[in-house]
Amino acid sequence: MRSQPISRREQLLSHLEAAEGAWLSGERLAAELGVSRAAVWKLIRGLETDGIAIEARPSLGYRLDPATDPLCAAAIARRLTTREPAVTVEHHPLLDSTNRLAARLARAGAPEGHLVTASAQSSGRGRCGRSFISPPDTGVYFSLILRPRLAYEDALLITTTAAVAVSEAIRRLLPGLNPEIKWVNDILLDGRKVCGILTEASLDMESGSIAALILGIGINVYPPAEGFPAELASIAGALVPAVRPGLRASLIAAVVDAFFAYYPALADEEGRLAIVAAYRARCPIAGRAITVVAGDGTDRPATALGIDDRGRLNVRYDDGGEDCLGSGEIRVRPR
Repeated sequence: MRSQPISRREQLLSHLEAAEGAWLSGERLAAELGVSRAAVWKLIRGLETDGIAIEARPSLGYRLDPATDPLCAAAIARRLTTREPAVTVEHHPLLDSTNRLAARLARAGAPEGHLVTASAQSSGRGRCGRSFISPPDTGVYFSLILRPRLAYEDALLITTTAAVAVSEAIRRLLPGLNPEIKWVNDILLDGRKVCGILTEASLDMESGSIAALILGIGINVYPPAEGFPAELASIAGALVPAVRPGLRASLIAAVVDAFFAYYPALADEEGRLAIVAAYRARCPIAGRAITVVAGDGTDRPATALGIDDRGRLNVRYDDGGEDCLGSGEIRVRPR
């Protein structure tokens, strides 16, 4: 498996991002990159063509515009603390879908821990065949290749673990925010969706276990300048209203670190129960009136009874029947 090579342009962006707003002279950048000062100038122009705002001063050098929050692989990798498994980062300014690329890499033998990120997606994917709106430079869109030793029926626990990790990462980086989990895979802030999780698995037919699993996560960090599309305006939200330099790279790293802190616990029953308990504490669904949306689009009113020890949702329909949902979609009805 070959990752995308790191270009000179991305190396330059990494140096500017690591400076955290300090000025870097053209001479220093040329020495660090092993190129001429004229080449640095051309690389700066190339970054600006990519939409990266850079300030230049004759006596000081260059720095990133403090009102921007660009992404690059090195910025994410520098913030990661996970050591097992080794996380490798591959970043793209634009992809059709990080999940699609990660799935191709997994089929080609990419190891567990390979992380694919993008600044924007042209065909971001959500659950049930929906699209996930992924405008440039406002969110984080990333997919992680996993090779868990889990039976296929336990794949839901990966989504459960990821939801807890996202919730914890947001709380840690943005104190004062109180995100909640909406079963099964959405993160809400003040009742609006700020994150979606899409988990896709391939099965080893001989063993019945998971051969590879792609964990895709999209988080709305900032609101789009033109606002959310009309069909999402009443349900979508963002974490913060204005740009904070370094927040997007920090958020990706924090989610990955939190996820892998929990990941080993999936190997035993006690650990799984602890993860589900953490999920349950962040998902206040028990006792709520809900609507279960069936695969054919029909709606069934029900009451959520609670989340079982496998992350499934127990429901009692208004007609008296009961069910245990391992996947699907629900809508929470107003109180």
